[in-house]
Amino acid sequence: MLLGSLLPQQNLTLAASWPGLFVDKQGVYWDVPLSLSADLASVGSSSGLSYHLLLQQNSGEPKCFGGDETNDVPLALLPGLCAKAAISIKRSIDAWRKKEDKLKMVQPYDAFLSDPHVSFTGIVGAVASGSLGDCSKRISVPDETRKSNAFRVFHERNKFAACADLFASVTFTAQHGNFQRLFLDLTRVSARLDISSGSLFLRGASRLAQDFFFSRRPDLETFCDVCPDVIVSLQQQFSQ
Repeated sequence: MLLGSLLPQQNLTLAASWPGLFVDKQGVYWDVPLSLSADLASVGSSSGLSYHLLLQQNSGEPKCFGGDETNDVPLALLPGLCAKAAISIKRSIDAWRKKEDKLKMVQPYDAFLSDPHVSFTGIVGAVASGSLGDCSKRISVPDETRKSNAFRVFHERNKFAACADLFASVTFTAQHGNFQRLFLDLTRVSARLDISSGSLFLRGASRLAQDFFFSRRPDLETFCDVCPDVIVSLQQQFSQ
């Protein structure tokens, strides 16, 4: 209650486990002697500034719980202190929205899907992380950073690592219908373009510009660097 009154627009989560049980990507369970974490995030909004902060401290050597002792320990569970931060700016624009012509005295099946509209949403942000201790080794592993050209620092002797990068996303949404009738009252189409690594995108764009200037044929890897991830979805109500 006290934290809620002091931080009315944020979500704060404190967690401690001794021991803590975690599962890796292969489904193997690991026993961590002590794990402490603090998570602070701004409350989501349709537009504006948002942030997310995380601190995690692991102590003791992780042990495989009921599995093969030859499995490699996940780097994120190694002893040490890890801090992560993300900040973004979100902007939503309605190109068209219709609030009239709704059925009176009839509640829509979903209040968030009750207005026909055409809208655009853009997000630009940055992420950064720093690690101190054995857990800093994850920054030096190629599999952890192969899809990013982020700024990266790793000092093996001091067991310190840090990295930072940019990201962006653009979403287009179009909806027809108020989702009040039993049949065919909702058609919704959305498309989202995600740039997960801004540094990788800028590197690819720079190489394409150089190839164009010097009349060189760009390679496939350069095209992949500048091509965003595309997600398209279609919702169609047939009956309720």
